[in-house]
Amino acid sequence: MDVTERRYVMTKVGSGDYLLPSNDGLTIWRIARDEGEGWSLWRWSGETRPGVPIGDPYDWSKWELREQGHDSRRNAVDAAMRAA
Repeated sequence: MDVTERRYVMTKVGSGDYLLPSNDGLTIWRIARDEGEGWSLWRWSGETRPGVPIGDPYDWSKWELREQGHDSRRNAVDAAMRAA
């Protein structure tokens, strides 16, 4: 499967919890491990601007669940790149 190459690296915010900017820098993805559910993909719903930090990444009210049940972090990252 052909997957878009990432321009940005992931930032670890906790155990099994990573932030990943989309290639355009306007969408922030969160790749998180769920207990017994695999890996989930979340999208930041707050304001984003290139080069400007987002608000508190630990405020889960600003994250929308997009997909869950990925069997690996890599598959969740690939899903984020396809969605962008």
